[in-house]
Amino acid sequence: MLRVMLGPDAIAERVISHLREEGFIDYPFTRADLDSEIERWCEKARVKLGSLQRIRETVAALPGVKRTRLRLNSFDPRHQYIRRRLRASGQDGDYPTVYFITCVD
Repeated sequence: MLRVMLGPDAIAERVISHLREEGFIDYPFTRADLDSEIERWCEKARVKLGSLQRIRETVAALPGVKRTRLRLNSFDPRHQYIRRRLRASGQDGDYPTVYFITCVD
């Protein structure tokens, strides 16, 4: 199966555009969640996957994307979801990197 070559900038822009179209705005993406979405989009679009780290760095620099390290609070219900996502990906910790995607005009 032939794969199209795209640079990290193009992949990042298209993945974030796709996630916005699907309604994933103001939704916390862990690093593993974002990697899965990038891989899924590349597979579906038949694009050769490059360095996930470079693509994540490009994603973080896009308008309307916020990358932050959260200090998870055991008593904050919003953080329970993030903890579950971390455990599901085999990660743990109180200071994960989380990506938030917002709408841009």
